[in-house]
Amino acid sequence: MRNRIVFAALAVVAAYPSFAQQPEPAPGSSGPQQSASPAVAETGESTPPTGPAEPQRRWSSFLPLLAEEARKRGVEMPLPFGVSLVYYGIARDIKITDVRIGQGGNPPASVSEVASFSSRSTVSTLIAKVDAWLFPFLNLYALVGWFHNDSTTHVRVSIPSLLPDRPPTERELDVPTAIDGSVGGLGMTLAAGYPPFFLVVDVNVFRSDLGFSETLRGSLGSARAGWAGSVARLPLNVWLSATYWNTAATVRDQLSDPELGTITFEADQGPRFPWTFGLGANLRAHPHFEIFTEGGTDFRTGWYFVVGPVARF
Repeated sequence: MRNRIVFAALAVVAAYPSFAQQPEPAPGSSGPQQSASPAVAETGESTPPTGPAEPQRRWSSFLPLLAEEARKRGVEMPLPFGVSLVYYGIARDIKITDVRIGQGGNPPASVSEVASFSSRSTVSTLIAKVDAWLFPFLNLYALVGWFHNDSTTHVRVSIPSLLPDRPPTERELDVPTAIDGSVGGLGMTLAAGYPPFFLVVDVNVFRSDLGFSETLRGSLGSARAGWAGSVARLPLNVWLSATYWNTAATVRDQLSDPELGTITFEADQGPRFPWTFGLGANLRAHPHFEIFTEGGTDFRTGWYFVVGPVARF
């Protein structure tokens, strides 16, 4: 009976992408894919268009605050508002530390004595993002996205023998699943630099809806250090990045089975390797248009790739 209950919960456990596969929000939602802080406009992720000493007034010229102080120091200001569309793809291993299952009104109990779980997920995400430079060194943004996750969960079950001195019976199987979900989040970017180098630190928090009984929350933190220059007289920024995925969480939900009744399960899981490291670039092709890309790995079996356009105004 216990084995049947374990197998009944596998499809839902495997479907959870651990938002560790989500998105970046994060490389896609942090500083490098948008204009750099005015404080590092000459050394940061991008530089605004050249022009007269006194910039033309626009409706958006009220931001960033303290812009005049930055201009007095010779810093050219980027356009303060941005809208970007980010594609993010990632594949990585998921660590499932414990699965607990309960039948009827019984509290969930661990099945780790008889079953072990591991999973690998591949996720494609599309994120829409809006941002604004509040100060020459501070950018705030909001994002919303949709993703598709394909996972394969490997299950190894050890069934104790009813006869003494007999080894347990081992069974292994792979459970493929697919799930669609949504995500929304808020974040901020801090930037600084010293010509021609820059440093950007980004933090965002998010919640995702995967169709379970409760939404899941997580956060991402990243740092990007790089060089600002130009190619064919177009501003170009190149950087190295490191990102920490604080996305470990407990998945909870219920299943209904005609024979077993209501089954409650909980799964503690998260990215097996929470750090990723990457290389990225941002090209400013027009005062109102940029394009960025970044790719990286966890130096085990995981990888990610992000690309997208940014409109600034």
